Amino acid sequence: MRFFFIIFILNLIALSLASIDQEWDLFKKSFNKVYTLPNEEAYRRSIWEVNRNFVENFNSMNPQFHLKINQFGDLTAEEYKRIALGLVVSRNIISKNIKNTLNSRKIFTFK
Repeated sequence: MRFFFIIFILNLIALSLASIDQEWDLFKKSFNKVYTLPNEEAYRRSIWEVNRNFVENFNSMNPQFHLKINQFGDLTAEEYKRIALGLVVSRNIISKNIKNTLNSRKIFTFK
């Protein structure tokens, strides 16, 4: 009896891994992901799996709001922030714009 239970559990694990492999392949196809090196693909997949698990856990605990994996699913939070929040504005542009704005409002006059 115990032997059959162990075989049953191993089959479930194998099916689960096959399903994750299929999801990973679908993710790559859906978002045209191509990794040139095998170790890069393994690294990206490990990140994707962490993000996928986060999405699944979040969705199971929040029935009113659902997350989905998108084209950024293989990026770390730091990589995503660098891409999404990567705008760097020169301090000269900011200071000139502030001076022009303040001068136009006649609050302060800068020379």
